[in-house]
Amino acid sequence: MGPVWEDSEIEYDEESLKKFIQSRFSKDRMMVVVQEDSDELLGFLHSNTFEGAVSSDKVREILTIVIHLDHYGEGIGGKLMEKERKDAKEKGVDIMKLETLSNNERALNFYREQDFSEKKKVMTKELNDEK
Repeated sequence: MGPVWEDSEIEYDEESLKKFIQSRFSKDRMMVVVQEDSDELLGFLHSNTFEGAVSSDKVREILTIVIHLDHYGEGIGGKLMEKERKDAKEKGVDIMKLETLSNNERALNFYREQDFSEKKKVMTKELNDEK
């Protein structure tokens, strides 16, 4: 498995990924898993729903979306997003949001295809190199 960004130095095995999913994702978050008949894990989406801090909007935040590297471009991400939108609508969610790196063109293009648009900038500072 690999995240929507590419990093050739990271390798994922399915058992480790399943253990990570089970240990890290609390019950108040929804996880959507797509499997083939062979039980091969093709991808998953992890999200959380909460009330907005400034408004009373109900917000669904997509925290993680991961697609198996061998299955990029097969529409799995789109199917996950479609199922997520449907579930959010059924639960009365007003806004869906997510974050991605500003230089992650693959993810940015995918999210634009899913009708997401940029609403704010998030600024970060790397502290590892600071003395």
